Amino acid sequence: MIFFDASNMKFRNVKIRDRNPDCAVCGDNPTLKDVSQFNYDDFCQVSCNKYALIKIPAENNITVTDFDSIY
Repeated sequence: MIFFDASNMKFRNVKIRDRNPDCAVCGDNPTLKDVSQFNYDDFCQVSCNKYALIKIPAENNITVTDFDSIY
């Protein structure tokens, strides 16, 4: 993957890992089929709670169903 910073006219290459055949979601034998049970904090091994505290104004939210009906 390549990132391009137009303001500084710089490119940055980022190596993307290969698919993990042992992955619980997309591996050869997935064990996690219901993502609502997935604990993202444990997966990342970090606390992602600081992002959960960000409040998005109601006028900037849209449901998937509403978005689908518009587009």
